[in-house]
Amino acid sequence: MQKFLFTINYKKEVQSEDVNKDPKIISIKDKYITEAVNYTDAEVSANKLAETYDLKDFSITPITKSNIEDIITNSCDESIFYDVTISEDFEDNGKIKTIKTNLLVEGDSILDVVKTVEEKYDDSKIIKISESVILEFIN
Repeated sequence: MQKFLFTINYKKEVQSEDVNKDPKIISIKDKYITEAVNYTDAEVSANKLAETYDLKDFSITPITKSNIEDIITNSCDESIFYDVTISEDFEDNGKIKTIKTNLLVEGDSILDVVKTVEEKYDDSKIIKISESVILEFIN
């Protein structure tokens, strides 16, 4: 299975702070990741997700393959996703080579994510952690 990124674009009505004013319509772009066999399966997942949220008028941006190699999720309600890059050194014909791996890790905090990554990838070094724009992993 491959990992694919997609964005669901839709409009949402937001009530103004002033009750005498009409509600505003704002554009929302939510980014997701899914595992699928191909682009068509990824598109099916995206459409099912939009139906789950009962979105009437939405569009899905072009679906792209992701360079994320592993997704680590947890079951906490308040957690968010973090983009993590790790590196691992190895010797090849007497030369030290480095492999970088991109991960998507769900956690309550950066410290929680560091702990999770260190437990699973104990021989690797974390070289980057940042809050991800991805809201949900659809599998």
